Amino acid sequence: MRLFLLALVIVAGAPAGYAAQDRPQEWRIAVLMSGRRAARSSKARTWTNTANARPLTVAHAQFRRSILDGMRQAANEIGGIKLDVLHVDPDAGGQIDSIIAEAPHAIILCLAGPDETSAATKKANGAGVPVFTVDVPAFEGKVVSHIASDQCSVGRIVVEKMGQLLPSGSKGIVLNEPNATWKRDRIREFKAVVEKAGIEVLEQPCIDSRPTDAGRRDAAADVMRRMLEKYPALNGVLAVNATIASGAAAAVRHAGRSDIVLMGCDASTETLRIVRSGGPLKADVVHFPDIIGRVALKTAFNHLSGRPVPERVPVRVEIVYHKMDAAGSLSKTASGRMLPLMIVAALIVLLLVRRWRTGRVVDQ
Repeated sequence: MRLFLLALVIVAGAPAGYAAQDRPQEWRIAVLMSGRRAARSSKARTWTNTANARPLTVAHAQFRRSILDGMRQAANEIGGIKLDVLHVDPDAGGQIDSIIAEAPHAIILCLAGPDETSAATKKANGAGVPVFTVDVPAFEGKVVSHIASDQCSVGRIVVEKMGQLLPSGSKGIVLNEPNATWKRDRIREFKAVVEKAGIEVLEQPCIDSRPTDAGRRDAAADVMRRMLEKYPALNGVLAVNATIASGAAAAVRHAGRSDIVLMGCDASTETLRIVRSGGPLKADVVHFPDIIGRVALKTAFNHLSGRPVPERVPVRVEIVYHKMDAAGSLSKTASGRMLPLMIVAALIVLLLVRRWRTGRVVDQ
């Protein structure tokens, strides 16, 4: 499967790259990633964090580290590639100008939002540097290729699993996040499939954006509590990211609503623990940031080498759910009722065997 995903980067597209005689011995690729506020050292090509940094949330930081690990692995496999990895501010205009001035052969952007990505893309376009976006797309400017999780598949597989666990006519909500416009494909696919499943979406409240995971989790729990009070018949919930899912799970658990089917879209270590323990979160979608990073680096390399690359490269996702939930609550109830009957049946069999043996001894 991984080989198939990596092969996606050589499907039909617009040919580009350097002529054979102009190709350098080493490709210089700049990777710009959102992170802590960075300041460049005057003595070395390194970036150091300053004290007034505003870090990414834990989930985002882990995701980006895995993307970067995938890029480095691919660069080592290919050889002849120098990665210049820079962790930039949300407002990184000056930093991007300094990177462009060094004339990299390509730039890979993995920034916090589409506005920052669009601004950086247009700056690189002005300098004639090919741009590749990862995870978050640019809505303005020219991008050679965008590499990200298959957002359409995220929405589809979540609803398919929800439809297996809920009857037609169920009531649901979507716990959304503000400004997550790059995730609109998953929401659009969710809405399309949920209608076919006969589940009515009552509301799509947005969770307040807060600077920490704990703050966002608390905000999600507050909204989930209000939704449970507002819609007593509610039994289906889609949470668009990991922190929202964990906050909603806490509220559902506190309310004692075991009938709620809560589904996630961006699995984290915490949400997977909830799913595997049989908690309120029934399923979550696992992404593969290391594969995203590998595919992004190989896409840039293929483009620079003159090979055609696609404009969009969707990377597979997988759904994880608790095995007991896969059969539904009915099977759990049936198993609970069957256990006493099985014990009684076993005792009857033992009594019959003993009587049969006793009868044989008497006959002899």
